[in-house]
Amino acid sequence: MRDGGFRHVHARHGGFGEGGMTGGAFLRGLDLTEAQRDKIFAVRHASEPAMREQGKILRATRVELSKLALSNDYDETKARALTDRSAQAMSTMAQLRTRAMNEIFRVLTPEQQAKVIERQARWEQRGPRGFR
Repeated sequence: MRDGGFRHVHARHGGFGEGGMTGGAFLRGLDLTEAQRDKIFAVRHASEPAMREQGKILRATRVELSKLALSNDYDETKARALTDRSAQAMSTMAQLRTRAMNEIFRVLTPEQQAKVIERQARWEQRGPRGFR
């Protein structure tokens, strides 16, 4: 496997997925060594419990917001508290992903880092797939 075997099924749950920069797309074609794979696995494994916990909070707040939206007893204060909690969970998840991405990036050789930077520049230039 040229991507280091890091296709993770939890991308839609706030984890590291094929399409994310810490997933297979980030590592594809880098010819990782076994030692690099082990370190990358450790980084991902270490951050997964915190990501999972934030994902639980995010899902719970979405459920509560949906219930509130379809309620005859709408409460602005409760809505604000739920959206604040949801925003905090999303913020924490973004910080966790960024930290993990940086830790993984630092595992790479300078040549591999250059490939990743070049790939990121091309991705930014191309823009989101749905907006060409």
